[in-house]
Amino acid sequence: MTTEQRLAPARDWRDTFRDGADLALLGVVVSIACLPLVTAGGVVAVAAEAVAVRYGQGRWLTLGELWAALRRRFLPGLAAGAVVLITVALLLADQVLLAGGVVPGGTALAWVTGLLGLVILGIYALVVPFVGRGLGFWAAVGAARGVAVARPGVLVGVVGVLVLSGFLAWVLPVAGPLLVGYVLLALHGIVQRSTVAHS
Repeated sequence: MTTEQRLAPARDWRDTFRDGADLALLGVVVSIACLPLVTAGGVVAVAAEAVAVRYGQGRWLTLGELWAALRRRFLPGLAAGAVVLITVALLLADQVLLAGGVVPGGTALAWVTGLLGLVILGIYALVVPFVGRGLGFWAAVGAARGVAVARPGVLVGVVGVLVLSGFLAWVLPVAGPLLVGYVLLALHGIVQRSTVAHS
């Protein structure tokens, strides 16, 4: 046993409960702050940074650090949020057109489009923890693309997180905001494991 292990304080159920409550509160705050939509990209980036700091350095960002991070990330987040919203809108419009028979292809093409949409959204979600680690948007996109190509299982795991959380939010809508913090933690953990395994 190393000196660091001997000196590290033992964790018990109260620490786990506190972490869970913190993540739930983070999810609620993020959900409320994203309501204007124009703030969504920056807020998600700041929340991802907060999770990365919490589980990398063992502390939460201070209010001053959160405000500074939001000011720094607002404009890039505005552009990123617009890209995500446009993508989701196009995917939904395509599904509506397919369901209405306006676009030929029927059920088979609807399934293909749905799976393609999940992959695209999975890559977008994979960008989030890289942004939380301090990368710029385009650098994070490059890092996410590299991980998705080199380790497709990571992308499958991210899509699984999105599908599961989406299903839980659909079954119990009131729990949707509470899940946001847990999703950010899951994405952080997936990227952390993938980069450690790849190094």
